[in-house]
Amino acid sequence: MAVNIWIAASDNDIKAVKEYITSGAHTPADKDANGYTPIHAAASYGHIELLRYLINEAGGDINITDEDGDTPLHTVESVETAKFIIEELKGSPNAENDEGQTVSILQNSFAVES
Repeated sequence: MAVNIWIAASDNDIKAVKEYITSGAHTPADKDANGYTPIHAAASYGHIELLRYLINEAGGDINITDEDGDTPLHTVESVETAKFIIEELKGSPNAENDEGQTVSILQNSFAVES
């Protein structure tokens, strides 16, 4: 099993994440020293099935924030993951982080050059 739930989530080790949660050792809302949750890790790496589990089955909050006020949506690196979070998990594209940035503002980082 992965060293901790955050590494398991980053590695898309759904089995280990489920074991951590069902054993009561962790919850989807557990934060590391930087306020990073397993939900943030799964979102950052685009692990859609793991996100679906953490939110729909394990009761996680898709709009949870880290120490910088970033929601998991602020951490995504792909348009596909962002769309999934907004459309299926109902993540808020208007949530502001501590710098006042919303995903709408950050969408320029996904711009594709013609």
